[in-house]
Amino acid sequence: QFIVSAARAAGAELTLRPEAIRPIPARAWSAKAKRPLNSRLETSKFRSTFGVSLPSWQEGIRHLIATLHEEGRL
Repeated sequence: QFIVSAARAAGAELTLRPEAIRPIPARAWSAKAKRPLNSRLETSKFRSTFGVSLPSWQEGIRHLIATLHEEGRL
């Protein structure tokens, strides 16, 4: 939903609307492998070791969409 909303806000002509994307719980999707309840990447050790500040995933998406828009690919 976030990606579609951000792309549309940047001027992308999409027929897909954010509200058409609906999350489903993992238990509703049959998969042979068990999936973790929390699969987010823990970056605190990386950040403290290298002294870097990582942007949020939302900021990364905004940056990607802005780049695509500037390059005329959106």
